Parts: sequence; structure tokens; C-alpha cells
Amino acid sequence: MQEINTQEIKKKYGYIIAGDNISDGVVYTDIKDTSFIGRTGSGIRDIIHAIPIDLNKDNQNDFEFRIRDFGHADYNTIGIEVICLNNNDIASDTSYLGIAHPLVLNLGDTISVNSDFMNIDFQHLSSYSVHIAPPTLPPPHYLEYIDFYWYNKFDKYIGLKLVYAQDTAYGWVRISVPEIASLTIKDFAYRN
Repeated sequence: MQEINTQEIKKKYGYIIAGDNISDGVVYTDIKDTSFIGRTGSGIRDIIHAIPIDLNKDNQNDFEFRIRDFGHADYNTIGIEVICLNNNDIASDTSYLGIAHPLVLNLGDTISVNSDFMNIDFQHLSSYSVHIAPPTLPPPHYLEYIDFYWYNKFDKYIGLKLVYAQDTAYGWVRISVPEIASLTIKDFAYRN
């Protein structure tokens, strides 16, 4: 009888299906839906809410979702972003406005070594910016910029790549972004 090398199988067939929470090797975390809403004009600068994700439950945060209100005298932006921590990656795209955005995945999509992963800080889900224009321009003296990439998306998935102990695992987090600065995290999983 031939011995099966499970490490080789993991390397060769490492993947997870978005939404899969029952297959062999899948470690699933169902959290109480965690929702946060940011408000423009709050007077707060920088991070309003930070939601860490410890995908493999090793007491080390792997990703962090943030709702931020930031700017200076010439502009103000409020938005949602996700950050890779500890050399982990997110399945991403830069074709929309040249900004890194996590791909919007559907239930059943495959997340694997063939996915386009990036380790770029501040990957935007959605944002709203108001830029004060110089008074030399005709009214109105402001410019609005809206990033709709994840806006009005419900029960969609972000593909995750977790690098730990010289191994790689793939996972997902399910979220909804009903408004520009509103986020609900529902659950997440990875294949061990």
C-alpha cells in the first residue's frame, strides 16, 4: 500500500471555496454579526473603528478592517479599508481607479494559489471624499470623489491567504457593505 504524503497534497491542492464551512480541514468561525457605521463630519480623525480578524486563532491578528475618517485642511475622507497583517495577503485588484481593492467574491468561488493576492496596506472597500477646490475655480468650491467598489454589496466574500509556520492556508471572510462607511462582518474560515 502506498503512503500518502498529506503535506504534498496540501501544497498541490491548497484551496478553499468561498462560503465553505463544512469540508475536511476547514476551520470555521461564526461570529455575531459585527456592524460599524462611520459618520462624516464627526470631527474625529484617523481610525473610528478597528475590527481585527485572527483567522487561525493563534492570538495574533491576521487582518484588520478599519472605518476611518481622515484628512486635513483641503480634504476629508471617510471610508472602509482592510489591512494585511503579519505578511498575509488579500485577493485583490487594482484595475478600478488604480487603487487596491479586495475582489468581490461570490459564494462558491475558489480561493487558491491561482488567485491574485496582494499585500498592500489600506485596501479600500468604499470611501467618500470631499476636496476643497481653490477659489480660482468656478463654484462649487469642492470636488466629491466616491469609491463604489464594495458599496451596496451584501453577503460577499474576500479571499485571504494566511502565511504561518512555513505553511500557507487559504480562507475567506463574509461581509456586507450597505453604505459608504458601513460594514458588517458575518463569519470567516480557512482550510487548515
